[in-house]
Amino acid sequence: LINTGSVPSYPQEKFDSVEIGPNMYQVNDQVIIPMTADARLALPGASWALMSESIGTLVTWFVTHAWAEGVYEFERKLSGAWPKDQYGNHTPGAAYICFLSNPQNLNISQMLSHIETSPFNVALQRMPRPGRMLMISTQNAPIHERLWCV
Repeated sequence: LINTGSVPSYPQEKFDSVEIGPNMYQVNDQVIIPMTADARLALPGASWALMSESIGTLVTWFVTHAWAEGVYEFERKLSGAWPKDQYGNHTPGAAYICFLSNPQNLNISQMLSHIETSPFNVALQRMPRPGRMLMISTQNAPIHERLWCV
């Protein structure tokens, strides 16, 4: 991954860090969009989640985070926050994580134009009750500073 200028400025030392890594803008721009656009896929242009699991999976956890965070730090924090059983193993479940669940090759702004049909609302409404949410805070984007999460 490199910073091509099509994503917000990001310090090289964070990009190169094995603890933080590239931010979600960079991962989306340089990995997710090109890989999910591949015409050889069963569903070209679909989300990373559908590319990985073409029949989809019932969402049991809604994960909220910020795109300014590093992908390695996000993964580590998510893994640490994911519920564990009495033996310390991660419990089963499927997460809605927007950069992986939304089809990044489509017009996301248009998908968000009506809250009732936005992918975020659909995921929340179709979750088993009670719904479960994980809020992931990282050094680049403390969760309490984000209006979406308040």
